[in-house]
Amino acid sequence: MQLPDTVLDRPSSGPAIVAFTISNLSSQRVYVSRCGTRIMTAVDQYRAGQWSQYSGDGCFAIYDMSPLALDPGASITGSRAVGEAGRFRLRAGATRDPQQDYTWDVGLAVFEVR
Repeated sequence: MQLPDTVLDRPSSGPAIVAFTISNLSSQRVYVSRCGTRIMTAVDQYRAGQWSQYSGDGCFAIYDMSPLALDPGASITGSRAVGEAGRFRLRAGATRDPQQDYTWDVGLAVFEVR
């Protein structure tokens, strides 16, 4: 997972928007978690010397939640809102087998919101 910006300023009203790109650098197809056209992510916050989950993700059942195939060399972009200042990391769910559970340690892209 790549972030075009690793330091973001919150606007005067509303959250900071964290843009990201997930690229499949392997030689095999992988599947990422999604909600309709949106890539699902989790956000962790760094406090007191450790990471803890800040925000998960959810999806209404009316949207397609089937694993999204990402072929070798392919990329997909998305974004996530973060409403507080601090040090965070972004995680996405992925698996090599669409019949298996996601592993939520893809990316681990660290960023700061001021």
